Amino acid sequence: MPSVGGRVSLQNRFKKSTLVTVAPKHIAGIHDERHYPPSYWADKWGLSENFIRQLFVDEPGVMKIVRPEDLKNRKRAYITLRIPESVAARVHERLHGKVA
Repeated sequence: MPSVGGRVSLQNRFKKSTLVTVAPKHIAGIHDERHYPPSYWADKWGLSENFIRQLFVDEPGVMKIVRPEDLKNRKRAYITLRIPESVAARVHERLHGKVA
């Protein structure tokens, strides 16, 4: 897979993706809690929205809505993230323990 600056491009990362995932048992009830966009956590924690996206994109329990690239209509690939409160709390605790 070609990469840009050492990172895999969105087009290649989700080229043959489908939105079928199996949630682990510890997050099975996560659908009942409120989900927030990355901008909410960026404002709340005083960080950039881009950093929040990087932090949460591969985190278990984060809802990812993927729109693959559409070359015919010239639309680029998008990933929409929605982050549940419990996942944000888990990440915040993990980061809080790290010394800057």
